[in-house]
Amino acid sequence: MAAIGQWAVDYLDNNRLQTAYFTSREEAGDYVLKRANGCTVRRVNLEDAFISMTGRKIS
Repeated sequence: MAAIGQWAVDYLDNNRLQTAYFTSREEAGDYVLKRANGCTVRRVNLEDAFISMTGRKIS
């Protein structure tokens, strides 16, 4: 999972859930401060790695 980073920020963009990935918690925090909407900062998980490799979400 190191290829996509260790931290993820989930946010809504045009009513769609989007995720941005960051290597450090500080980078993720800086990104959140620049966004007007609410965000969720979390650790990257196995589902993130799957989506990154396949481009498909698990349903």
